[in-house]
Amino acid sequence: MHITGGHFGNCYFFILSGFLITHFYRNRIAINNIDLKQFIRKRLQRIYPLYFLSNLYMLVYNITLNGLDAYFRPKDMLEIFLMVCSGWVDDIYPWNVPCWFFSMLMLCYLIYFFTAKLYKEYKDIYYLVILIFIFIGYILTTQRIQFPFCYNHDGIGLYYFFQGYFYMIY
Repeated sequence: MHITGGHFGNCYFFILSGFLITHFYRNRIAINNIDLKQFIRKRLQRIYPLYFLSNLYMLVYNITLNGLDAYFRPKDMLEIFLMVCSGWVDDIYPWNVPCWFFSMLMLCYLIYFFTAKLYKEYKDIYYLVILIFIFIGYILTTQRIQFPFCYNHDGIGLYYFFQGYFYMIY
């Protein structure tokens, strides 16, 4: 895969996120020292304020430029502001283009949490699941597969996030 510019930065950030999350949380999740609610709350406290303000700014900016009718689709707006616009529900590419990245990152965090639960009791399955997510992300990205819930640009997120995850364990 040849990736340059902003795409390279996104990929690098996904790798770094997977690596750091694994470093700081894998054991804590595996021994039930942190539950899903605490884990997601910590992630949202770090990401959501900037995500929300960025989307709000871009929404006002785009409405000013193109008018309300061009951007006021309540379902799309709800999905974007709930961080479920990319890879969760359907193929909505938000008016604030970098937001697909944060939406996909939150999905990776959820997948990560449930994968990390396997670490203590089922290490063989744990490693296999990580490799499966890397493979799925690679296939989605290279084959440019488009279908709801996991499509081409979300394959990038899965592929690189779980590579970072994989680098941490080896």
